[in-house]
Amino acid sequence: MKRKYLLLLNFLLLSLFGTSTTFTSVTNGAWGVPATWGGVYVSSFFTVPVAGTNYFTAGAGDTIIVNHAITMDYNIFVRDPDVLIIGPSGSITHGGTAVTNSFYHLSSGTGYTIAGISAGLFVEGEVNVEFFRNAAVISVQSGGAITTTSGASSGDFENFGDTYNSGSITIAGPMSAFNNNSGDLWMYASSLIDVQDGDFNNRTLIREFPTSACITASNNFNNLLGGTVMGNGGGIGAGVNVDNSANPLSNFDDAQWCAGSSGINLPLALENCPACSPALAEQTLIISADWKENAAQITWLNSSDNGASYALERAVENGVMETIYSTETTGHGYYTFTDHSATLRTTNYYRLLEYNLDGQIITEQTISLEPNKKDATQIRCYPNPAVDVAKLEIRSDKKGLFTLEIWAPVGHSVYSKDLHISGEMTMLQLNDVNWSAGMYLVRLLDEKGVQIATNRIIVR
Repeated sequence: MKRKYLLLLNFLLLSLFGTSTTFTSVTNGAWGVPATWGGVYVSSFFTVPVAGTNYFTAGAGDTIIVNHAITMDYNIFVRDPDVLIIGPSGSITHGGTAVTNSFYHLSSGTGYTIAGISAGLFVEGEVNVEFFRNAAVISVQSGGAITTTSGASSGDFENFGDTYNSGSITIAGPMSAFNNNSGDLWMYASSLIDVQDGDFNNRTLIREFPTSACITASNNFNNLLGGTVMGNGGGIGAGVNVDNSANPLSNFDDAQWCAGSSGINLPLALENCPACSPALAEQTLIISADWKENAAQITWLNSSDNGASYALERAVENGVMETIYSTETTGHGYYTFTDHSATLRTTNYYRLLEYNLDGQIITEQTISLEPNKKDATQIRCYPNPAVDVAKLEIRSDKKGLFTLEIWAPVGHSVYSKDLHISGEMTMLQLNDVNWSAGMYLVRLLDEKGVQIATNRIIVR
């Protein structure tokens, strides 16, 4: 009787307030303003904005699509069975105020499916909040990203439901953790979870873990009682220990393991660290030199940037190297220096040295810059800054097969394409690059892999 009464009440409410609807951040108001984006407002239950201190969805079974940038001022709650989709061009970012800006996901959805996964939250763009709690089902799609940063709250990611990860989840707050408490964590190809200053604590199941997937923690990976890893070649790296002491039996299956210190009660041998592990990854250092008017611009990108300082040298008389610039490392991996003393009519030779805290050289790379000729190969990027799509114009008197590369500020390649250049202008439109906001290095290499032209493009 009670169940029939509840069903009747639900029917009356739907009759009075409407049925489930699809809302988008373009057609249903400027959601960057709390008056039009703020939980219960984005619902078929409420056609007039209602003031509140948190952003709620109303649980009407609505599909809410965010396809532009939103700055949140308060907590967000996604109620069951609503579906929230952060589109490829969409983002939700906390405002950085003293108010806690956290994301609470409570919905398993209404059967809405993307890429074969049914969930209540789909992240194809970006979510950047102080704290994230999943109590239902979420899917981070390829190219999607969730980042937590501590503020008024901790920077933890708490998983109490099912998380399907094909993109990246970054725990960036100081001493913040990823806690896999219950439900399943599914890791797909090329997916990443990066705990930058804390532990990864596994109390349940990690499954479908292919070779190109990686979990990394700057401190410990703790496989607590009940924790199981069902791997398929994926990598788990810990800056300190991989600790399985809470499990008396082997609960690991076919995964790569590495640790900065040791493995505790680890039934499998520690192997070489996976290349995708930021905490323990091999360093990639890219240096470029190009003419900007009558000055030489030297740029370098470092994927790990874990040294103490850099020194840039240029060859002077008799090939003697002279330091022309030095700087301490910043941690962001991107550096540039303009050499106004470079010679215009002869080749300039440069050497970049990276030092550790003891003053020892840990990385060394050299590069040459040909004389500044008007007919040299040039790359023009526009619009610059770019938003979603960028165009490149390559002018060269050279002919043959070339490779175009685009490198992110953290020192990894996000794009590579072979080009046939016939000695005239070549046009290229970039609309399939997996990039986010930042400055990128564009390089053109000849058949021998020699860099012949560079430029920089800013993406907003």
